[in-house]
Amino acid sequence: MEGYRARYVVPGKFAPLKHFMVGVFALAFGLETYHHHKYHGHDDAGAAGGAGAGEEEKKPVTAASARERAAPELDTVQREVEELGARVRAMRAEMMGRE
Repeated sequence: MEGYRARYVVPGKFAPLKHFMVGVFALAFGLETYHHHKYHGHDDAGAAGGAGAGEEEKKPVTAASARERAAPELDTVQREVEELGARVRAMRAEMMGRE
């Protein structure tokens, strides 16, 4: 530590601050990378064959198949939009009646 102090810690020098900033960046980048891969690296049992499924029973899940499974029917969405529109019109009519 004394060697570092003798070499870099001089009033008015930017080096200690630069070393600190680089160290914080390296630590933050490493931690973020580790936790990002830890979060996204887990095995999603629900999407690939259910909980407790053996490795040989699991099938790879593609983005297209996951999107197709999660996508609701167009008729259902259209019906929900119409119901919401009717509710909004009823609320507006109620608010106009109060004024």
